[in-house]
Amino acid sequence: MNNQSFYQPPVTLMCTPDMTIAECQYAYNMGICAAGDYQGWMDVFYCIDPNFWAFMGLAVTLGASIIGAAW
Repeated sequence: MNNQSFYQPPVTLMCTPDMTIAECQYAYNMGICAAGDYQGWMDVFYCIDPNFWAFMGLAVTLGASIIGAAW
């Protein structure tokens, strides 16, 4: 398998004038998640997969339903 086929995230997390809009957007959005260079709790919550929040909501709903039925 050729290792060059994999996309490598940009090293910099700052937008520079020579970057395209897509590179700059990646650097600010997913670049932080890929590099693990969190600057605060907002970055940590931003990098959590949205499916996790959906399943967490479902788990809380089902748990509350079971507790309510047993009450």
